[in-house]
Amino acid sequence: GGLTPILFYVHAQPEFWPANGKPVGKPVDEGVKARHREEVEHFAAAVAGDEVIFVSCSWQELLDTWSHSEDDRVRAHADAVAARFSP
Repeated sequence: GGLTPILFYVHAQPEFWPANGKPVGKPVDEGVKARHREEVEHFAAAVAGDEVIFVSCSWQELLDTWSHSEDDRVRAHADAVAARFSP
C-alpha cells in the first residue's frame, strides 16, 4: 500500500483582469471562463483512471471550503487570503 499521487489544479475565475495601474481592470468575458472550465473537464475525462488522480477547483471553491473548516486557523487563513486578493 503506497500512496496515490494526486495533481490538484487550482484556478482563478476572476471578475476582472489585473488593473495594470488603473482603478479597475477590464471585465473577464464569461465565455472565456466557461471555455476554461470545459477544457479542465475535458482534461479530467482524458486522464480519468490514470495512475495520477486529477482534481481541480477554483480558488473561490477552495476558500469557501476553508472558510467552513472546524479549525479557527484555517478559517482565519481563508479570510486573510480573500481580503488580500479580493478587488
